[in-house]
Amino acid sequence: MRQGEASKFLYPILAGRAPRLASSIQKKLNAQGSLYIAPRLSTDDFRARLAERKISAVELEPFQAEVELEVLVCDDDLDRIGDLVSKWPGRHSIKLYSVSGGRREHRFNPPGPRAHYAVSLFPPHLAETLIGRAVVGANGAKVLNPCDAFLAAAYRATYLEAGCWERSGTEWVATSLCDVELLRLAGDAGVALELPITPGKLDHLLGEHGWRPTIDLLERAAHWMDWIREALPPAQEEHAPGLTVFFLRTRAVESGLAPKILECLRENGFDELTVVELDPQQAELAAREFRGGNWGRGPFRVSGGPPAMICVSLDLIPLPVDDRHRSTFPDCDNRRIADAKYATRDLVNEGVSRPEHYNPVHSTDNSLQAWRVIRAVIPKSEQALHAKVEERRRQFATETPLLDLTKHGRRAKVELVEFAGELAIRKTFRDSALDFMRREIEVMERLSPLCPEIPRLLDRGGNYIVMEYVGGGSSPPAKRLSGARPAPLPLRHVRKLAELIRTSVANGFDPIDLRADGNVIYGPDGLHLIDFEFWRPCDPATRPQDSMCLSGIPVDDSGKSPRARQRNLEPYRIGWYPYTLLSRTSFLYDPPWLQRAKRALNIILAYAGWASRSALGLARRGARRALNVAADAAAFVSAPSLRKSRALP
Repeated sequence: MRQGEASKFLYPILAGRAPRLASSIQKKLNAQGSLYIAPRLSTDDFRARLAERKISAVELEPFQAEVELEVLVCDDDLDRIGDLVSKWPGRHSIKLYSVSGGRREHRFNPPGPRAHYAVSLFPPHLAETLIGRAVVGANGAKVLNPCDAFLAAAYRATYLEAGCWERSGTEWVATSLCDVELLRLAGDAGVALELPITPGKLDHLLGEHGWRPTIDLLERAAHWMDWIREALPPAQEEHAPGLTVFFLRTRAVESGLAPKILECLRENGFDELTVVELDPQQAELAAREFRGGNWGRGPFRVSGGPPAMICVSLDLIPLPVDDRHRSTFPDCDNRRIADAKYATRDLVNEGVSRPEHYNPVHSTDNSLQAWRVIRAVIPKSEQALHAKVEERRRQFATETPLLDLTKHGRRAKVELVEFAGELAIRKTFRDSALDFMRREIEVMERLSPLCPEIPRLLDRGGNYIVMEYVGGGSSPPAKRLSGARPAPLPLRHVRKLAELIRTSVANGFDPIDLRADGNVIYGPDGLHLIDFEFWRPCDPATRPQDSMCLSGIPVDDSGKSPRARQRNLEPYRIGWYPYTLLSRTSFLYDPPWLQRAKRALNIILAYAGWASRSALGLARRGARRALNVAADAAAFVSAPSLRKSRALP
């Protein structure tokens, strides 16, 4: 029995009786996540269902030999054909492309290990045109008219399909297979092609028909299309990371969310240099020339619409791009850009039903792209923005720092410096975070004379403070993981932390983000507190156990607070109890002998809980391994190719 036939009978049985096993087998047989027509359907059945449901789609001529059918589908209809396709291997392979390429599986995936460069097959306005002009073919399905069939194939060959070209001396020319196919399609369309066929000639022809992609798409395609990389002019200038243009999309602006979005960008490290509401001509230009012309809904069910406003922002502490971020944003030069966009997305979609979620913000990926947007959309501001960027960077610079200690850098950079012949810590704040600097000054000036654990303020400037260096030390490891062994702090540290909280509250400060595992340095000479940016004034009559540091921040609180939502709601359970093993009241008020007695009992209970969680984890891992072995066996039986390539474990 062939694999496709086995799938037709095996999958319905397993899907109903053992869905997890069915899913595991499917992943073994189809590690790439390719799509197939549902096992119960033939290709004619599939086409008939599309017609019955009046799906807006058009068949394309497959470029890949291993794919039997390629279909371009409107975004709004994509969810209506989910039951007609499956990732369970079947007899008929299919590739679905959506207009905006919202999901990775519906985009064009470059050859080789370049999945992070995936793009929509065509710019949305061209994709919609192809679907709108489709004609009924001989098999009853909607297909491209001859002219569109040639242009679509020429577009794919020129900008997407690297295998269509080979070197001939100093020039790129079409391979024999590509040459024959393009000549055939050109003949059907009545288009005369000059021989030999080269990507440069096709690029010129496509440009005359309005099919040439935007520069950002060409730059992305240059990562796997060698001829594009050679043809693109070299960058005339180098720009340091940090400058970003954020496009606020129409739906968000019309909903009145622009002020909140701009504040969210500031909180994520981007100081705005200028904000411009786009007039109709600027909006049309931005929508056409940037984001590949693709302002569709993306992975959501609702589109954020075209750009309506731009915010030119500067991040003075750009973060290096790690592999995880580069897998999604391959041309990014600052990891904070993606984090800021995700934050605005969460802000706008919080409390909204999932079908109404949308992407409110787009951005440039690097400083070079940002200057390109400025030059195209607001050219009269370019010179002033250059001057402003240089001035901000000059004011933010530190002379001869010894060591950069910055961790996140959303509000300030932290550096080890020399001050008056001694080591000290300098914090230089962003323009949007000067309120946090003033709070740090206030806390240190009032409390450091009372608490030697709080460093002394040594110097201050317009955007920086210099404080006493309290040494290295360490923080305890987080205990949120279920497998973490109980390891409470020494009682002397626990009692000192309780004393510091009582003193702070009695002197009018609530240390709302202080935790036993955060903003505390433990050294051989005792402990020291750091980072007072979020501390707030409070009534000195407040009971220490009622401070937000221990009792939590109310949900409707409008003040500045740390990002950790669950810790803000339950700070004692998450950030204190695993290190004190005492109740809140006992932590603050019990004498040492009573605390020792209570901790002795609580540590027995903590170890019992840890042991049970560890045993449960072992059981789960064993069950998962058994499931994988069963899936391997079933896949081995149903797939001849697997039997040839490997044996059962």
